[in-house]
Amino acid sequence: MAGWSEDGNQKRILVVCQHFWPESFRINEICESLSEKGIQIDVLCGMPNYPEGVFYKGYNYFKPRTEYRNGIKIMRVGEIPQWKKGGNLFVALNYLFFPFASLFSIPRFLFKKKYDCVFTYSLSPVFMGFPGIIYSKLRNVKSVCYILDYWPDSLYSVIPLSNRVLRKIIKSISFWHYKNSDIVLAPSKGVLNKLRTDTGDENSFFLPQSCSEVYETLVYNSQLHGRHGGRFNLVFAGNIGPAQSLETVIEAIALLKSDNPGLADSFRLLILGGGMSKETIVKKMQELNLSDCVFFEGFVPEKTVLEYHELADALFVSLSDNPLFSMMIPAKVQSYIAAGKPILAALSGEGADVIREADCGLVCPSGDPQELAKAISTLMSLTQQERDRMGKNGKEYYNANYKHGLFIERLIEILL
Repeated sequence: MAGWSEDGNQKRILVVCQHFWPESFRINEICESLSEKGIQIDVLCGMPNYPEGVFYKGYNYFKPRTEYRNGIKIMRVGEIPQWKKGGNLFVALNYLFFPFASLFSIPRFLFKKKYDCVFTYSLSPVFMGFPGIIYSKLRNVKSVCYILDYWPDSLYSVIPLSNRVLRKIIKSISFWHYKNSDIVLAPSKGVLNKLRTDTGDENSFFLPQSCSEVYETLVYNSQLHGRHGGRFNLVFAGNIGPAQSLETVIEAIALLKSDNPGLADSFRLLILGGGMSKETIVKKMQELNLSDCVFFEGFVPEKTVLEYHELADALFVSLSDNPLFSMMIPAKVQSYIAAGKPILAALSGEGADVIREADCGLVCPSGDPQELAKAISTLMSLTQQERDRMGKNGKEYYNANYKHGLFIERLIEILL
């Protein structure tokens, strides 16, 4: 078995990520898949509070500190939630407190056993990987960092910082994390090339993300069809933040409606999820009188997402016009093509290249509502057979490149 060494001892991996179950991140399924391979997985994480910035029911700063789920040991560290009304101050406190508090977990949790590898699933902030690096240095254990948010660029895309001294400090800290990891993995070739250029790190490799296998399934919901059926439904599922630039699609729909006042009879945009920009996007939708075309469905469980995927005539993804984002492949692209539905993308760079290579949808530049409006019209004018062909192409591309089982095999080879 993959999880057993030649002397019969079970392999052990310490996973470090500030976010873990019951928060909904792909590291959850990755850990479960590694555990199913016979590897002992321990996770060092924080108290669940994302995305609302309040502790989940049953959790507080002090407890529970240790949990077990599906054979995985979860070791939790107290943290300061990203209280929304607190603004950037509480974001900063959340970012900085977890790595500091985690240091106290090293003697309490981590020195009791020696791991074969430390695996950091590096979301924002990059600081979350600090305790894993310290442990790996103290115990002479290999450390692997998988960069999902490339810092400091990812930070600047959300919170503009003009102070040169502060930018220099954050840059130095970010690169310290990458340079002090034995192996660094990048989810796109663009991020890999930037990492090597910025840090000179040659122990870095490309590992494309996978998505949960559950997204390969579509689930029919008659009530959902009763509410939204009979129209062309464009579905967006995910975080609503500055990076997603959803104001672009709102403006595009406004352009379409100006030419066709009865647009609501034939078209709807359904937005699933939430985030720091949701209130701004809702306000813009209301100002443009699009409440009959645009519907905010809120946070929904994973099974319900599958029902919206089944309903969708196309799935929408967008990113703002930013040099960093042009090097990235949005994680939702994998789940969209797994669903076998055509994709409408307002993207530039590597994410757009993937959709063109797979021939699974239509692409227009980031931040251009006029071109996006044209793309929506074109997609609506296609026959069902033409859209089905796009979906089929995406599914085939997913099976060849992003299948979860392929990802886990590659990851185990790198970790162990």
